[in-house]
This record gives sequence, C-alpha cells and structure tokens, in this order.
Amino acid sequence: MQDNIPDLDDLTAELTALGLPSSRAILDKLQRLHGLNADLQAAVVDGVVSLAVALETGLMPLSDQKAIWELFSALPMSVSKQKEVLTLARDIAGRDHQTVNDLFQSDAIQAIMRSNEYDRNQKTASIRRHLRMVRYPNLSEAESQYQTALASLKLDPHMRIDPPPGFEGDIFTLSLRFKRRRDLELAFRNLGAALENPAINSLFPH
Repeated sequence: MQDNIPDLDDLTAELTALGLPSSRAILDKLQRLHGLNADLQAAVVDGVVSLAVALETGLMPLSDQKAIWELFSALPMSVSKQKEVLTLARDIAGRDHQTVNDLFQSDAIQAIMRSNEYDRNQKTASIRRHLRMVRYPNLSEAESQYQTALASLKLDPHMRIDPPPGFEGDIFTLSLRFKRRRDLELAFRNLGAALENPAINSLFPH
C-alpha cells in the first residue's frame, strides 16, 4: 500500500483527501490487507467479504481462503453473518480435524448450494442452520423441540416467549405488544389457552 506513498503522514493525508477513514487502526488493517492473497483483496474491494473477515481469513491456508470467499461471493451476507459462518466453520474444522475447504465441499453444503428450490437468502439460512447443527448438535436439537412446542401453542402474533440464552439457565421471557385494552384482553385469553395446552410443558426442561 505504501509503495508509492512511503510516509505514513502522507498516506493519512491522501486517505483524508479521498474521504476515507485514516485512523492508525484503519491503516494497520489496510496494511495487513495489502499482504493478503490478491483474490481476497479483490473480494474486499468488491464488497463481497468484509475487511474484518478478510483479515481473519488471511491467516488460513489458501485453499480455505478460496473456499470462504467463493461461498460469500455466491451468497452475499451481512458482516455479522459472515463472522458467524466463519467462526462456526473454523470451530468445526478444528474439532473434526479437517479443513474449512473440506467442510464447505461436504455433501450437505454442496447439496444446499446446488439446490434449485432455494433462493440466495434461503441457501444462506440453510447453511447457517446446518453449521449450527454440526457445531452444537445438542443445542440444535433443543431449539428444534422448542420451536415445535412453541408452534403448537399458537400464540398471538404480538406475543412471544424466549428461552434462556443458549438454553442455559431457567429464566424464560414473555414479551407482549399491544395498543388498546382490547388487544391486552385478547392476549390474556390467548395466554390462558396456551397454559391449558399440554405442549406448554415441552418448553421447560424436565
């Protein structure tokens, strides 16, 4: 990056003139990006991969880097979703003694990528769900059972019951939105019906 502008102050001035961030932290990140694989740099420039994710990916083997930016090229994601996918993939690969590239080339993920029934958003959701299930099989099973029980309760659309974070702990949260007294009365009756439904017992650990 500094091949033509060797002085850091000059580089800062150039970035400021272009209306770009010029803090030392940003410069450090851009310098690190400058040393990464050209395809990964291009993915950042094109907005396919976030800078933060690229810097993490740049520490990985080239085959894994390629697998990651190809996935994000095919399925554009927000920064938070990219970080989630990257973290899950690295955790799974480390645990199962395989590469991220191996994981992304697995039959399950490739079947999702090749599906003609899913659009990009559905493919992204399916891959995230698959990675979570592989990374946290017990948690995923608990979530599935919880959602099934919750659906059986047929709660009012303005009402929700949230489990403890990660299903760790025993505190549930009931949220209710309403505008009028009548809305509150209807929600109260709906909650009463839910309490009479045997499915309510499935929400709580035994």
